[in-house]
Amino acid sequence: MRLISALLVAFAMQLININAASAQGLLVDVVPETPKNNFYIQFGEYTPTVSTDSSVQDYYDVFYGGKANDPYMLSLGWDWYFLRHFGLLGITTQISSWKVSGSSRICYSDTSNTEIVSCDSNNISASADGNDTTTLNIMPLSLGLVYRLDFLKRTFNFPLVPYAKGAMQYFFWSNYGGTKISRIDGEKGQGGTAGYNLTAGLSMALSWMEPGTAARGRTSNDIYESYVFAEWNQIVADHFGRKKRFNMSSQQINFGLAVEIF
Repeated sequence: MRLISALLVAFAMQLININAASAQGLLVDVVPETPKNNFYIQFGEYTPTVSTDSSVQDYYDVFYGGKANDPYMLSLGWDWYFLRHFGLLGITTQISSWKVSGSSRICYSDTSNTEIVSCDSNNISASADGNDTTTLNIMPLSLGLVYRLDFLKRTFNFPLVPYAKGAMQYFFWSNYGGTKISRIDGEKGQGGTAGYNLTAGLSMALSWMEPGTAARGRTSNDIYESYVFAEWNQIVADHFGRKKRFNMSSQQINFGLAVEIF
């Protein structure tokens, strides 16, 4: 009984000390360290659908050599986390750039092989290479939500962090013949296409490779963690079923580097 009484008295005294410290502003809640921002750069092959109309697709293939000539898309992104409890939930935004080039085309009339006429969907397949370069520029912008399941990383320092994203996208595009906006069947070669994308990815933390460097980055530069990552991205961008729009839909495998900041 004396032991139990002593423990109760000690516990009561501890509560009194805690309350006193709290009242004096000496007690600070210990909150687990979590990042607020994530900045990343990524790249991956991109092949737009262009159109379900075969004649429009053929037009694209003549200028840009089909899918074999498509280059990589480069993207810069920023995530801001507003919930940081069981995982990280936040807003994600991204800007990308993609460009493909080919030769301009010279089209001839049906009656003469020497009479040059304007190119259209009827005569483009029989056209010859021109002296100028034609370029298609695409710049997608996206805004959406991101969730990172970093509970194991925070609790056990497990280096793998899966994540998922969903975002609305708008693709600005322009087609140049030389230095001027081209015209296709009389229409100006520029516009935009709306859509959305769904992403699933896996990040690998780099701090386990160089823990000393990672610790110095936290104290001197507010760097929480750095990652390499790979992701699968499904783009559905046909302006929600509009037929007379450049169809930007595609599937991508992206690779990149990310840095999380406090």
